Amino acid sequence: KVWPLVKGQSENDKVISMVFGVSAGRPTVDGTGVPVMMIWQRHQAGEDIEELADDYDIDVPKVKKAIEYIEHIKAA
Repeated sequence: KVWPLVKGQSENDKVISMVFGVSAGRPTVDGTGVPVMMIWQRHQAGEDIEELADDYDIDVPKVKKAIEYIEHIKAA
């Protein structure tokens, strides 16, 4: 398991991970297997963060971190 570098992220704040054999090694919300790109795409399509959190049974702050992660990558 590896965690991508995210500026300002502390050791206790790791939400996004990449695991060989899970989602083809793409970034997921740690411990869930839910691809962060899927969360971001649904959010871009207009879905509410709370709805996404409920659909995937993930805490709202983790959903927000997933969206922020993709937006950071896209801005780079």
